[in-house]
Amino acid sequence: MTENYGGLERFRLVAHSLAFPIRDVLPAGSVISSGTPNIGFTVPEAMAADIGALSCFISGQGKADIEKIGTSRIEIRPKHPLGLGRTRVNCTS
Repeated sequence: MTENYGGLERFRLVAHSLAFPIRDVLPAGSVISSGTPNIGFTVPEAMAADIGALSCFISGQGKADIEKIGTSRIEIRPKHPLGLGRTRVNCTS
């Protein structure tokens, strides 16, 4: 919670946020060996109608392209190979 994202209203929003109940996450582990890994997950059918409002962001790349596969599968398409070190993928709705 720093700089542009450090206001009290932003803190309240983040503090009340819930994690997505997702499954079939790719990559399965937190350590990857490819600069362009397959990234994706499946949401429960009950949430499938709402995933049109989903936005995903990748560290250093900004908003990522996402592809909806079927009714409940999301795959995230990095614009560039991921850099060395830590990279964060964050999806919000």
